[in-house]
Amino acid sequence: MLYLIGEKEVNDIFEGRTVAENTRRAITTYRNRPGFFTPYKNGYEFAGELIAPGVYPLAGIVTAGFSAFAFVASAAFCMGALLVAAGSALFSAPKLRDNALQFAGYALFFSGIALLTTAISALLAIISFPHSILSVVTRSVATVLAAGTAVPEDAEILHYERDVDINEDRCDLRCI
Repeated sequence: MLYLIGEKEVNDIFEGRTVAENTRRAITTYRNRPGFFTPYKNGYEFAGELIAPGVYPLAGIVTAGFSAFAFVASAAFCMGALLVAAGSALFSAPKLRDNALQFAGYALFFSGIALLTTAISALLAIISFPHSILSVVTRSVATVLAAGTAVPEDAEILHYERDVDINEDRCDLRCI
């Protein structure tokens, strides 16, 4: 949770990497993500999990609020553009009418996107709290159990822990 996007991630975004480099980084990042029953690596990771039940719902609520505001503003612009289109039709200004109707269409489209974003963000805010709590519990139990059991040195490597050669030429969603 802590330092999810840092200097390295921002630099990767703005440095203009190739598709192959982005693919390699996406695959390695995806494989290194913590699982639901993965023991904690350090206290920093545990602290991040502890603040997640507060941060994730708050982020969802804030995003839903801003999206709702964008929906209301966009709907108001759509109504205003429709009024301008009606007025231009009364005064026989077809070019202004067409432009106003096109703008109203764009505003209506953006209203739909903002409304969808509001609904999804609110749903994620609701779901993220119990998920974060459950994740803290399961990972804590896994950490306690892992601390109590010794791992033999000749233990079999799991599939996702194996070094796999990443083929960028034939990488689709199955690679991720």
